Amino acid sequence: MVLAAVAVGQGGVREGAVGLSGNGTRVAQPGRYHAGMVDANDGLTQRTVAFHDLVPPEWVPAEDSELWTAAYRVLRAPVTAFPPDPPIFDFGDVRAVVLWGTLHYLDTAAIRMSLTDAHQWQVDSKDATEKDTPESRYVVFLTRLIGDSDEPRALAAVAAARGLMIALNGRNMAWDCVYENIVRRGQITGFSRSWENPLVFKVPDLTAQGVERISRVAAAYRASSDTTRARLALSLRWLESAMGESGVDAVVKFWVALETLAMPDTANIRPVNDSLQRAYQMPMGEVQTRFGVGRVAGLRSRIVHEGAIVSIHQNLIRYLEALYTDVLLDQLGQPPERLALAVLGTPGFDLPTLLHQ
Repeated sequence: MVLAAVAVGQGGVREGAVGLSGNGTRVAQPGRYHAGMVDANDGLTQRTVAFHDLVPPEWVPAEDSELWTAAYRVLRAPVTAFPPDPPIFDFGDVRAVVLWGTLHYLDTAAIRMSLTDAHQWQVDSKDATEKDTPESRYVVFLTRLIGDSDEPRALAAVAAARGLMIALNGRNMAWDCVYENIVRRGQITGFSRSWENPLVFKVPDLTAQGVERISRVAAAYRASSDTTRARLALSLRWLESAMGESGVDAVVKFWVALETLAMPDTANIRPVNDSLQRAYQMPMGEVQTRFGVGRVAGLRSRIVHEGAIVSIHQNLIRYLEALYTDVLLDQLGQPPERLALAVLGTPGFDLPTLLHQ
């Protein structure tokens, strides 16, 4: 996964703060928010609070302790309904603060990734800028960040807390994400959206042979019965959605795409193995051992039924793509291309390790 980070905040730069603009002024202090609350007389009171002061002391034992902060808009809630003190909700490893004010943050939406040629990519972060949100209602999720490898857990924890808030109070409670920043005392780091590394995946084939291949498969798709085509279309929508994900979310969506494609009884993976056996002309035992569909199902089960949050390597995503295409071609009666076996043969590729088994 490609992720660009921009860190600022020393020498008077105003990251990590929020400023209230109710009286025409902007307050911005590193690692703080400045919020306004409506009192009983409809007057606007102002206060400045450090983000680090809103979490348990054990989250921030040192000056360089980091907090993952994610701010979402709250829609339709009347300003007069906001209590005098910002409500703080404790979800264990996440705290949520609901406030009225103006957030000052590092906007990374303008960061772009581009390919300079077929073998090199670059990230342009020069347009990352500090911004102020409009004065409005926000919910800010805070969680402790422990090292660079803790990001998947932090993202998952915030998503779960947001999901609970939405379940109880409707989707307007946390409508859309304004920013995700990492706050230290005096410094903030902003991240771009994540990209999968395009150099990991295959080069599109737009030769005459490649064009003929797509046209041939499209014709088989059109010729399918209405029922089959509806099932294939649903499966392909899940595949398309999986392509835009990373981590455990991608694994679950790839599995749903495969399940919809070839598993009429969702508890039985045999139809997938049958497709692979037809494509590779291998004994069933070898298909089961070599392609590990049952092991993939096991990872999916741990994610869905046990809530496992594990790191997912791009090579596993590449393998799931190839596995899906092998089964898709079989379902459409097309000549086998044996893509999954090619991925398995990549130097250093070890499926059990990638599946955390």
